[in-house]
Amino acid sequence: MIRLTLMFGIVKVLFSPRLNLVPPVLTYDPFACHPVPASLSPGSRNQSQPGHIWNMGGSASHLSKEQLSEYQELTFLTKQDILHAYRIFAELLSKDLVDFQNTRVSKDRICEMPELKANPFRERICMVFSTAIEKDGSMSFEDFLDMLSAFSDSATPEIKSHYAFRIFDFDDDGTLDKGDLKKLVNCLTGGTPDTQLTEAEMNQLIQNILEESDIDKDGTVNLSEFQHVISRSPDFVSSFKIVL
Repeated sequence: MIRLTLMFGIVKVLFSPRLNLVPPVLTYDPFACHPVPASLSPGSRNQSQPGHIWNMGGSASHLSKEQLSEYQELTFLTKQDILHAYRIFAELLSKDLVDFQNTRVSKDRICEMPELKANPFRERICMVFSTAIEKDGSMSFEDFLDMLSAFSDSATPEIKSHYAFRIFDFDDDGTLDKGDLKKLVNCLTGGTPDTQLTEAEMNQLIQNILEESDIDKDGTVNLSEFQHVISRSPDFVSSFKIVL
């Protein structure tokens, strides 16, 4: 019998290998591009949309002191983290682009980053953090910062679990149903003939997950149920990170 004692076992696998976005001394994570409750977001007293960084415009070639301070206030990142993220994002842009603040990097380009390339959830990460109207997974610099903020060491467990849940919610309906769980498992196993579970094994695994996570027994895992499971994992906060 396939047994999954806790959902956090899957969550822990999600972010391995880690991203390393900072100089050796620094370590932080990314998350926060879609609205979250104001009580969960940093700097919420000045935010027009909880969980979002303001679009401040500004210089296309550098960040002003005002922008740096604003970004620091609205994220879990330090100024050094933000400047480092700025340099990395600039490297992802085409050399002929000058309007830095209003330029988006494609999902494919983001997914090709060495730190994300081997992550089976790389496309979901882009889709969750992207604010593109076209819903194409492309990222602006502020989307990129949002991602790094939520995955940072300073981000709260509530923020991290909120976005972990969203990444696993493949159909974006606010619950993890059997379809989402099947896709989640296939992502982790690789979905190849050699690694793919049999139908019986998959059904048993999903049943075990629901038995441990579906508190109200409605056949799905909602956010609060997911967060309840996550709360039993002492390693979740430290393992849920992307370090560039």
